[in-house]
Amino acid sequence: MHQLYESKFEASIDNLISEGRYRSFANLQRECGNFPNATYRPQGFGYANVSEEEAESLKFDVSIFCSNDYLGMGQHPKVLKAAKESID
Repeated sequence: MHQLYESKFEASIDNLISEGRYRSFANLQRECGNFPNATYRPQGFGYANVSEEEAESLKFDVSIFCSNDYLGMGQHPKVLKAAKESID
């Protein structure tokens, strides 16, 4: 049963790739309180196939303006205060 699931899953992923609908996400680490700055880390960062030294040499700084928080309002003090008050 497990192998059947795995093969169907892989076939579905292969189909998405062949149709051009497969989406992968960039490995970005945002800098809290420093909008819009972030660090791009290549795929495999933190995994066994990339050494710590190699990963450090491959990362670079980026600016992100294409998210749901492209204005940086998620880090604005008034927005944070309102969110905390809502939770309380």
